[in-house]
Order: sequence, then C-alpha cells, then structure tokens
Amino acid sequence: MKQVHSEKQSVEANWFKWLAIVGAVMFLAGVAALPAVYRRDHSTNWPSTTGAIGATGLKKTFEKPHLPIRYRAVVCYRYMVDGIQRVGTRIKFADTFSTFEKDAGLTWLDQNYPAGKAVTVYYSPTDPDFAVLEPGASELMFILRWWLVTTACCVRLSAVMYRRVRRGQWGTPLIVAPRCYP
Repeated sequence: MKQVHSEKQSVEANWFKWLAIVGAVMFLAGVAALPAVYRRDHSTNWPSTTGAIGATGLKKTFEKPHLPIRYRAVVCYRYMVDGIQRVGTRIKFADTFSTFEKDAGLTWLDQNYPAGKAVTVYYSPTDPDFAVLEPGASELMFILRWWLVTTACCVRLSAVMYRRVRRGQWGTPLIVAPRCYP
C-alpha cells in the first residue's frame, strides 16, 4: 500500500535530509583534520634541540573604538638541525592565542621569552622547519573529538528524523513510556 505524504512532511523531510548531508560534510572535514592534529599532539615525542630567542614583539590583533587595543606575542627563535640554521615563530599548537594589552604583553614577553634566552625547540623529524617551543596539542585533540562526536550524533539524529517523517511517524514519540495507573 503506497503511503501519501503531505507537502509539510516533504518539506520537513528535505530539511532533515539536508541537515544530515551538511552534518556528514562537517564530520568528514573533522576526519580530514585528524592527521594534522595527531601530528601536533605527538610533538611531545619529537626530537629537540637548544635554540635561542632572537627577537620578540607584539602584533596588533584587535582594535575598536572605546576598547583597549589587544596584542598577541610574536617570538622569533633560531635553532640548528643537521648543521642547518633554522628559524621558527610557533610558540604552541593552540587553537587560540593569548592576547594582551600593551604593557601586559611586554611584561609577558620579558618574563617568558626575553631576547637571547636559551630555549628547547621541538621539531618534526620529517620536516625540521616545522618546530614549536611548547609541544603538544591537547586542546586541539579535545576540540576535534568533540567536533566528531557531535557531528556524528547530528547526522544520526537527522537520518532518524528523516525516516520518521517519510514514514509518517513524525508526530509519534521516539520512546513510549508505559502508562502507570495508581
């Protein structure tokens, strides 16, 4: 017996279908990011060498009227791998970076990365120009895991709702609790 769907059901079904498709694309984007995030997370196991801070400064990141200007710290360091002098600027693999007002930023740089300070530089064994001062990417790992789980749940829920609309079961609850009478 062929079931007749109302126009409203068709519109709702299309919404759930497109939501599932968009969710699947977002999930695949997260999967595509996995190798880069794992590479950064494994930087704690990379070889290291001693380097030196060459120059530091502040870069303007935020400026709006009636609000203080915000800066981020920029650190340039040099290090040697395989007899080749290299230069890096990456402090850590964070999704975001700290911003400061001018004086606070200069104080942070003086305390953490003053010019001439000897530092440990972690570099990729396959690409020694890819280096970092603070290894690890636990924040990125958390974000990526959260991204993958939530998009997978959205895709699954959208697919379930799409099927329910197409079958004409949209108005019925997903879980039916037994009636309890006193």
